[in-house]
Amino acid sequence: MAAVAPEAQALGAALVGVGVKDVILPGEMTTLLDQLIEAEKQAQANLIARREETAAHEELTRGARGRAPAGPPARVRSGA
Repeated sequence: MAAVAPEAQALGAALVGVGVKDVILPGEMTTLLDQLIEAEKQAQANLIARREETAAHEELTRGARGRAPAGPPARVRSGA
């Protein structure tokens, strides 16, 4: 902005701000960016799937603990 402000002033205009609205990338760069975004989405999907698997395994483990016998059956002595 500082480089262009004096030229704008010479033309009688005051430069208030400068911004970029759209960036056009070369084809190869666009392809690489698309691949990067797709890889990030796939990594997030894999993470969600692993979390769901872990939760399912934990649920099965909790259920199995409730059904498992506490130990060997106790022996009953006859009164002798």
